[in-house]
Amino acid sequence: VLVKDHHWHDEMEWIFLQQGKIKIEIDFVEYAVAGRALICIPRGALHKISTIGPCLYYAFVFQFQMLQSVTYDHCEISLMVPLSSGEIQLQKVIDCEDAEEKMLVEELMKIASAYFNKDIAWSIEVKASLMKVIAYLVKQQKLENLDHKLKTDLVERSERIKKSITYMKE
Repeated sequence: VLVKDHHWHDEMEWIFLQQGKIKIEIDFVEYAVAGRALICIPRGALHKISTIGPCLYYAFVFQFQMLQSVTYDHCEISLMVPLSSGEIQLQKVIDCEDAEEKMLVEELMKIASAYFNKDIAWSIEVKASLMKVIAYLVKQQKLENLDHKLKTDLVERSERIKKSITYMKE
């Protein structure tokens, strides 16, 4: 059993569970995930991961800003800025078992393959696949709007715990 205790980072994290079972806590909500699934962890979210028996997963940790444009076009204004700021978020757990999720799984595997192979164009391939995954998730309406008060409460609670963890580590 692998346990990655409570932690956070400024980057967004996607965990692609290819097989097996994991238990993940994201901002005080626990999810039991089995089979193929994509887990989307917003930047700054307090999270903890535990595997349950043997499993295979990939963790993609990336600065969401690398996907943003310097031009404020429709995509940037309506989607990328709200996703970056946390105003809207991707659903936390997205089932990838269905045949219709084949494209999603293929793009996630392209990201892993490009990263591990690191040929001359690997970073372009990763960026393109990340954008394709986001486009797919938007089309499939895999977004959540957070209630402002709930978001504020979660942030405050999370920040108190982060300070405590940081203090204990020091």
